[in-house]
Amino acid sequence: MWTPEKWAEKVLSEAVDGIRNPEGPRHDAVVSMAAKMADYVADGSIAVGRVIADLTAAAHDVGLGGKRAKETARGISHGLSKGTAADAWYPSSAGGRPSRSSMMWGDGRRYTVDAPAAVSVAPALPPARAEAAPGVRLTFYAGRRARKGHGESMPWGDLVDSIECAAPPPRGGKDALELWAAHELENDDNHKGRTPVAMHALFLDYDDDPSFSEEAVAYWWSGYQWVAHTSMSHMVEKKGVTCARGRVIVPLSRPATPEEWPQIAAWAMDGSRGKVGAETAEFCRMYYRPAAVDGYAWWSRDGGAVDVDAICGGDEPPEEEPPPPRTPIQITTDIADTALRSLDALERHPEVYVYGGQAVRVAGGKITPVKVETVRVMLSQVASYFRIVEKKDGFEEKPSPPPKDTATALLEMQEWAGLRPLQGVVDVPIVGRGGGVGTAGGYHAASGMYLHRPSRVALCGAAEGLDVLRGIVCDYEMSEAAFSAWVSLVLTPLARHLYHGPTPLFVVSANVRGAGKTLLAETAGVIAAGSGYRMVPYPKNDEELDKTLRGIVQEGAAFCCLDNASYEIGSATLDAMTTSASFSARILGTSKVLTLDRVPTTLVCTANSAAYRADTARRAMPIEIEVQCARPEDREGFVHEDLRRAAAEQRPALLGAALSILDAWEVSGRRGASLKKWGSFSAWSEVVRGAIVAAGGVDPIEARRGVDRQDTEGDSFEALIELCAAYQRQGGTWWTVGEFTRAVDASMITAWEDHECRHVIALIGGMESGAPNSRRIGRRLRRWEARVALTGARLRRSETKRRGNWRWTVDG
Repeated sequence: MWTPEKWAEKVLSEAVDGIRNPEGPRHDAVVSMAAKMADYVADGSIAVGRVIADLTAAAHDVGLGGKRAKETARGISHGLSKGTAADAWYPSSAGGRPSRSSMMWGDGRRYTVDAPAAVSVAPALPPARAEAAPGVRLTFYAGRRARKGHGESMPWGDLVDSIECAAPPPRGGKDALELWAAHELENDDNHKGRTPVAMHALFLDYDDDPSFSEEAVAYWWSGYQWVAHTSMSHMVEKKGVTCARGRVIVPLSRPATPEEWPQIAAWAMDGSRGKVGAETAEFCRMYYRPAAVDGYAWWSRDGGAVDVDAICGGDEPPEEEPPPPRTPIQITTDIADTALRSLDALERHPEVYVYGGQAVRVAGGKITPVKVETVRVMLSQVASYFRIVEKKDGFEEKPSPPPKDTATALLEMQEWAGLRPLQGVVDVPIVGRGGGVGTAGGYHAASGMYLHRPSRVALCGAAEGLDVLRGIVCDYEMSEAAFSAWVSLVLTPLARHLYHGPTPLFVVSANVRGAGKTLLAETAGVIAAGSGYRMVPYPKNDEELDKTLRGIVQEGAAFCCLDNASYEIGSATLDAMTTSASFSARILGTSKVLTLDRVPTTLVCTANSAAYRADTARRAMPIEIEVQCARPEDREGFVHEDLRRAAAEQRPALLGAALSILDAWEVSGRRGASLKKWGSFSAWSEVVRGAIVAAGGVDPIEARRGVDRQDTEGDSFEALIELCAAYQRQGGTWWTVGEFTRAVDASMITAWEDHECRHVIALIGGMESGAPNSRRIGRRLRRWEARVALTGARLRRSETKRRGNWRWTVDG
C-alpha cells in the first residue's frame, strides 16, 4: 500500500528524471518539475530541503549550474510556491495513479470529491508469523543482462551457507555478478514477455537506513526467520552520504500470487521495519548475489515465516460498508440558513476537528487550521449543493459547488460546538483510563487524541520498564531522584490526556559545559514524541520567547526543548503555561484567540547552573547532571557511543517501557503510591509521579530539594528583608522609601558594610547610574508587599500616607 511519504518519494524521482530528460527547454522543465512537487511539500509528505537539493543537483547535471545557478534557484522557488496541501494527490490502496477526482488526507483515508462519501483504505495488518518451510524457491540469473533464469528450490540452511561463504567480487566488478530473486516467472527467457506467477520470499534492500545492523534487523524482524548481509555499497559514499547498506531475506508461509504481492510489499515497507527500498514492490526485480568485499558481514536468525494469509486476509476480501449519503443543500439568498445547514453537514466529516476554538484538520501529522478552500472541499464530500433554475418548461435543480461565501461565513462564525474536540496529535500508542494501550491509528474519542502513524512498541512490566529506561541513560552521572525526574519527562507527553491540570516546566541543568544536557533532553523527546518533538534555541528576550511558545502550542507539538538558556529562565507566558489548567493566546499573525482547556506541549529547558526568574522556580522540575570532571566532552568508554542512534534504534523497546509503566498504574486504579503534595501540580503528580513510585522508582519530587537555591528572586527578597530589618532596628519602626534610600547611599546602616548594602540594592534592580534609586526600590517593595520570608518576616505598608509618602515596616 502506498503511503503519502513513499508516493512523494516516487514523484520526486519522476521529477528528477523529468529535469535530466526534458521534453522542452531545460529551465521550463525545472520550474514545472518543482511545481509538480509543490503540493506534496505543502502537504508535509516530503521535506522542502530534500526537494530543493535533489532538483538543484539534477539541474546542475544538465548544465543549469554555474552562472545559471541563481536562475535555477529562482525557478525552483517559483515552482514550489504554487503548492497547496489540498491538491496533493495519492494512489489508491490497490496501486496505480488515481483520477484527479480523488485525494488522500493525512491518516491514509482517500476521499472522492464527486462521489457520495469517503472510502476508507484499510491499514496494514499487524505482523503475523507462520511455520517456516524447510526451503525456498529462488530464480538465478547468470548476469545483469541475462535474459533467461532458472528456478531452483534451495534448503534454508544452504541459502544461509551461500551467504556466509560469499566469494570475492569477480574481475568484471558488480556487473559480472550473478543475480537471484524469489519471484517465479512464466516465459522467463525474455525481459519483455515475462509473466508473474508467484513470489516465494521477501528480498528487502536497506540502502537508505543508517541504522542497518545486526541489532536493528533482529529487532525489525523479531520472531521471523531471516538472513541478512551487507552489500557492495556498504559504507561507500553515494551522493555525499556514507551509511550502512544491505539486504534481508525473509521466507513467506506460502507462494504469494501477483495479486497478493502489493499488499505483502506494502506491509513490509510500512516503516515499522526500517526504511526498505521502494524497489521491493517490483515483482520482477533481480538482486545481485552477495560478494565478500572489505567489511562484508552477514547474520541470520531462526523463527517463523511471514504469514501471507494473515496479511492478505484470505481469499475473500471484507465487504466495504456503503458510505453515508451526502446532505442535499439548496443555495438561496439566505446566507445564514445555507451556512447553518452546511455546518450541520460538516460536523459529519471524518477529518475536521475543533482545537482551541478553531476548526482544524490533521495534515502530515500536524494540526492545520482549515482555510476557505479547504472548507469548500470538505463540504463537497459531505453535502451536494444545488440551485433552483427556471427553464422554459418549469424549474430544475442545477448542481453547484459549495459557495465561497458559505465557507467564509462558517470560518467567521466560529461555531464549532458540534465538531469533535482535538487535544493533540501523537505517533505513539495511547494509554486509556483504567488501562489498555490503544494502537489503532486515527481519532480516539475517549482521549481526544489523534494517533498518526502508530509507532511500534514492545510492552513489558512496570519495574522492568524502569530498568529499560535506565539503560539508555546509564552513561549520565545523576542521582536516582534526577533519573526519576527524567523518566517523568518521558512519561508526561504520553500521559497528557490522562489528567486535567497544569504540567511543570522541566529543566535539564549541568554543573559544567559539555555534560550532554541537550542530548539528554533530546533523548526523552525521541522516545516520547518520535519525529514530533521540537528543538529550538532559548530566545534572547521575553517577546521572542512568548512568540515561540505561542507558535509551538498553536501547532500542537507534544514535546519542545528550549535549548541553552543563557539567562534566568522565566516569562509571563511560560508561567501561565505551567500554572493554569487552560491557556489562551492570540494566534500569531491574526486577531483570533486560541483557547485550550489543557496545554498539549511538554516544555523542557536546558541550561548550565540554571537560575529562575520570579515564581518560575516553584513550577520547575529540575534534572541535575553532576559531572565530576572539568572537560566532560573528552570522556571515553561510553556504553552508548552514539546516544541519538541508540535511542532511535531502541525506541520501540524504550517507548514500550514508558507505556508499560503508565499502563500498570492505570490498571491498578492509581492505588499503591504515597505522594507528597506539590501545589498546583496535584493532577500531574497523581498520574506521572504515582506511576513512577508504583513501579519502584524514587519520587521525582525529591529532585526539587535544591531548586530554592536557584531562585534568584527569592534570594534577592530574603536579602532585602534582612537589610530593611537592620535599618529599622537603628532608625525606628516606620520609614519611607526615601529615608531608606538615603541611608543606603550615605552608608548609614551601621550593621552592614557599604558594599554589602549596594550589592543587595543591585540584586533587586534598585540602582541607577551607580546610585540607589528610590523609585526602583519603591516598585520592588510594592511588589513584595506581604510576601513572607523564610524567617517569617514580611513587608507591610501603612494604611495612609504621611506627607504624600507611604511608610513601611518589617513585621515578624
